[in-house]
Amino acid sequence: MTKYTVTISKCMAARVCKNDLIEDFEDPKYGFYWWFWMPLIKDNGGRFKRGECVDVSIMWLCFSFGFIFWPWNKPKHKHED
Repeated sequence: MTKYTVTISKCMAARVCKNDLIEDFEDPKYGFYWWFWMPLIKDNGGRFKRGECVDVSIMWLCFSFGFIFWPWNKPKHKHED
């Protein structure tokens, strides 16, 4: 069974300021550059069963949380004869 090390990240969307140049396709909501009413969950497709790196991100309102699970394998020691 593979053991994992977990990295946790969190961030918040930047606020739009008066002097910011905003492109036509950008539509800031409530003063933030991005905003999600419904929670949005994304992953990289990694699988725990295969011992792969698994990256999961959750975005809701103007917040984002990420969890990266890194596989940790013990180094194998060589025996010298």
